[in-house]
Amino acid sequence: MFRRCLMRRTPMPSNPYQVLGVTPDMPFEQIRATYHQLTQRYHPDKSEGDGAKFREINAAYRQLRSQYRNTQENAERAAMRGEKGGPSASEAFWNERNSRLRAEHERLRRKEQQEQEMRDRMRPRKSPMSEMMGFLNGYEIGLSILTVVVVLVYGVERYHTVQMMLREKRERIRRMDEELPPPMPMKVDPELQGRYNERPEKEALERDAHRIVEESRYRRKTQRKFEDFREFLFVQDPDGATERRVTFSRFSYQYLTESEIPKKCPILKHINSERKHEGYDSIQRELGEALEATPWVSPDAGYAGRLVAQGLGCVAANAPGTSKWTFIEYVDETKGKKNAQPMCLAAILNHRFEQIGMCQRVIISGKENLKPELAKQREEDLQSGVLRKRKLVQGGTLKVKDLSIPLQQMKL
Repeated sequence: MFRRCLMRRTPMPSNPYQVLGVTPDMPFEQIRATYHQLTQRYHPDKSEGDGAKFREINAAYRQLRSQYRNTQENAERAAMRGEKGGPSASEAFWNERNSRLRAEHERLRRKEQQEQEMRDRMRPRKSPMSEMMGFLNGYEIGLSILTVVVVLVYGVERYHTVQMMLREKRERIRRMDEELPPPMPMKVDPELQGRYNERPEKEALERDAHRIVEESRYRRKTQRKFEDFREFLFVQDPDGATERRVTFSRFSYQYLTESEIPKKCPILKHINSERKHEGYDSIQRELGEALEATPWVSPDAGYAGRLVAQGLGCVAANAPGTSKWTFIEYVDETKGKKNAQPMCLAAILNHRFEQIGMCQRVIISGKENLKPELAKQREEDLQSGVLRKRKLVQGGTLKVKDLSIPLQQMKL
């Protein structure tokens, strides 16, 4: 590219031999060596360099090199003509014609290059940004920048929306765990605000707070499953969760005398877990109401029995569908744990297992002071005559054979 620029702008010297300091009879190899020496001496990057002299030397050398190459080509053509006997008239005509065409083409090319250089000098310089905008015509890059901005704004808005939803979800879960009412909205309708300007009564506030707590408990009770009865009691009966104990055991039905079960258990229910509409869910509510409505000797027995009946449907490990017999028993520890004996409140027979099956006992403990309102209501009923002592129900104690004896050694 640099050499082409030199060819366009540097005029040909009148006598190239004088410029290079050589004679016409000197070999071309020596002329080339002299040219290299002069270019190294007058190069513009050297301390003694001269740009004008350097361009003049390059122009003189190119002229001599062109003459040398033409001489070589003419010698080769002459040699070839000597071998073939000389060119014909047609070949001489076409050679002359082609030479004129090449010369004309070269003249037109140089003229076009000079005009282009003139236009480049007259054209004002543009910045890289303006050149880029001109190349893209301004529309494509503007559309691209607008698209990037829209995508960024949408992404930021979605990110903040998701973060806000996650914070609200975590707050709802925390309030459910702590049995708190759900958070109120930040903005209140002015019409509703004007309608309820007067402060409600204290009883109404307490009633609403109690209703909210009960609804929250009901949602938690009906929308989750529990791993064991301990976790179940902490949700269903938080006031007595630390005082009550729930124990259960599983053994073969052969360790019991099945004919004595109806005599020991006042409430007997039947299910069939193989049939869709005869499972434990079909009798759970009825069983809970029956346990709570029965006038037991211990006032707390009905409430504790209803808790166990509800827990059998929420605790998968104690589901009645996997056992032939399921017993709900209660231990009254009001007078101490030493002499307290479990009494059977209810028994559930699963007809899915006829000749084989397991039994599970779920025993829950309690005291009268855990539910003082029930004990107070019992005393009032006895004093008023609504309930008599001989009408109180006390379940029997199930006699279970020694579980340490293997079945093979028992006389069944």
